[in-house]
Amino acid sequence: MSGPGFLARLFGGGRVKRTADWPIAEGVVTQYSVSGDDSELAYSYNVKGRNYYGHTINFLIRPEHIQPGVDIEDQGIQLRVRYNPERPSNCSLTGKDNPLLRFRMNPAAQKALQHAATVGPRIPQGQH
Repeated sequence: MSGPGFLARLFGGGRVKRTADWPIAEGVVTQYSVSGDDSELAYSYNVKGRNYYGHTINFLIRPEHIQPGVDIEDQGIQLRVRYNPERPSNCSLTGKDNPLLRFRMNPAAQKALQHAATVGPRIPQGQH
């Protein structure tokens, strides 16, 4: 259970692998807020003439992409949204597709990751 795959499984890396093959739609940021250790990002995107909406947490927009004094929904900040072709309302954002985003791990998740790295995987007795 250790090694590079351990962290991917711990933080849902399987989903990243599945969504990597999904098509990309152009999207736009509709709401963005940062409060303390939490951040929230809402966006819209269009697939075959139909509008969809997504929402994610723990992504920060890099400051150089934000115009000070202008409401975020009026800035037209573009995103690349991966969506499930069989169910377009199922979507995902990645930092790889969107270099203007930076993943922000909240302190609780960071502490859990540090603990997991310190303790290591638990191996049941007799399975060494």
